[in-house]
This record gives sequence, structure tokens and C-alpha cells, in this order.
Amino acid sequence: MELSGRYIGYRLRDARKRMHLSQDQVKRALGFRSANRISQWENGTRVPGVRNLIKLSTLYKTPTEELFYEMRQEAVTSIDRFMKEEYADKDRPKERPP
Repeated sequence: MELSGRYIGYRLRDARKRMHLSQDQVKRALGFRSANRISQWENGTRVPGVRNLIKLSTLYKTPTEELFYEMRQEAVTSIDRFMKEEYADKDRPKERPP
């Protein structure tokens, strides 16, 4: 997993603790049988999917963008790099064959 997974885990754990919730309470709020998935999210070994992210954001009263801030920043950097590389060739004049 990328480094951002760890940061997301920290953000999820902090948001849960700010709301004074246990992993067991989050598990029940999301309808899970085990808190294992919440633990994996908070340890950064897994990342919640969109549906669970929205539920967590609602439960923690935190914008989704705040929970996934580092991942978004990585995406912005990656896409910026791609766009610069993709369009760099279009700005250069084409070489004519000899």
C-alpha cells in the first residue's frame, strides 16, 4: 500500500476518537460483524471503499476530503505529472524527416 494509506489510517483513528467512539461502536454503526475491517483501515493496511467512506464521514461528522487528504494530494501530483508529460510533446515543433 502507498504511504498515504497510513496517513488515512491516522485520520480515521483521530476522527473516531474525536467522536468518542470505539471500533466496536463503528462496527455496529456500519453493520459489520467484526471490527477487523475498521482496525485494518486505521492501521493503513486497507482503505475503505466509497460507500463506507461516506458512512464514516457522516458518522465522524468530517468531510470525506479531510479523511482522504493525502491520497487526494498524491492523485493531484500524479495527474499533474501525467498532463505535463502528455502535452509537453504537443508544444514542441515536430521534426521534419530528412
